[in-house]
Amino acid sequence: MTGWIALDVDGTITVNHHDIIPKKVAMYLKSLHLKGWKFVFLTGRSRVLAKKILSSLEFPFFFAPQNGATLFESPSQKKIFGRYLSKNALSYLEKTSEQLDCTMIVYSGVDQRCYWKALNYRTQVKSLPMIQRQIEEDLLPFAQMNDEQFSLVEFVGYFDPLAKLCARLKKDGILQSSLIQHPFDPNYYLLLVTDKDVNKGSALRELFKRKGRGGSVIAAGNDDNDLSMLQEADIKIVMADAPQHVLKEADFIAPSAQTCGIIQALKKIVE
Repeated sequence: MTGWIALDVDGTITVNHHDIIPKKVAMYLKSLHLKGWKFVFLTGRSRVLAKKILSSLEFPFFFAPQNGATLFESPSQKKIFGRYLSKNALSYLEKTSEQLDCTMIVYSGVDQRCYWKALNYRTQVKSLPMIQRQIEEDLLPFAQMNDEQFSLVEFVGYFDPLAKLCARLKKDGILQSSLIQHPFDPNYYLLLVTDKDVNKGSALRELFKRKGRGGSVIAAGNDDNDLSMLQEADIKIVMADAPQHVLKEADFIAPSAQTCGIIQALKKIVE
């Protein structure tokens, strides 16, 4: 039995608040690669951070940062594809999120930079230090924006206002959105917004279209933005600390990432 293994990063193969893949997880994934499995890692993180987190892996793989807006091959870092938001989409998001207590971060679709705008002064003061920890790209104010296309818009704030915005975006149906818990601070949430055709599942389909599906597809995740990826898999692994609506999708429930539970789940399936 071989094929593809598609893995979320934060909370699936890494422990929240840390940007390191545990050594025994990295070694086990390498052993599966040597047996013929191919890997793709899909994350809401930026390309810069995803590349950094995955740098300890000693085998070739693909990775789709920014919730599947782009797809890269490693170690060559060749871009396989990219789908971007326009300035019109950005204007729509600014208008839709007016008066909400959150901070808006826009990732450039071209260079390693992003732009931020606090929609409420109280949130700006509280969240900006955390945002600066989260982002390794150049972080610039909206007033300096000169890009024409964007890979991801991220709203940082508390659950209630972001859930309200997420519901509005889903109702309008213009863009793709998912609400997840912040990897650095469980008191905050992230609302990830991409082009309407972009999510982790569509990134997987595009990868299979270009590289072939073949064999079996195993996917593992732990949050709302992993649902589309799980739906593309033959076998679905969900981490035990995932929200209830994500757990319902599981064929296998893995112990939490704190105990390197992904190893236990994969062993049950492939061995």
